[in-house]
Amino acid sequence: MVEPAVRCDPPRLRLDEPLKRAAGCGDVAQLAQLLAHAHADPNASCGRRNLLMVAIDKNRPQVLKLLLEDPRIDPSRPTATGDTPLRYALGRRRAWAVAALAAHPRTVIDPVGP
Repeated sequence: MVEPAVRCDPPRLRLDEPLKRAAGCGDVAQLAQLLAHAHADPNASCGRRNLLMVAIDKNRPQVLKLLLEDPRIDPSRPTATGDTPLRYALGRRRAWAVAALAAHPRTVIDPVGP
């Protein structure tokens, strides 16, 4: 009797934490290397923040630039709390981040409430 073939899917790689660390530390070379991986998600959320917000929070303009250059990025994707990177940048008064996000063609400029 022949044993049925066992299907072994490769384990899903968890790149969220390494992406978050590289973004937070401002390690653009490491971040670029991680983003080159097919399973890397530039829209990954890290708790209440996504990678764009980590770059904004840690004052990392080069990281934000690299993330915005990734064709998979969605700069208007809200987090679980409903915050968007643009609102996050506005709230932290990061003019460089507001300018970069507003200039991105896929950023949806939503009105900020009172």
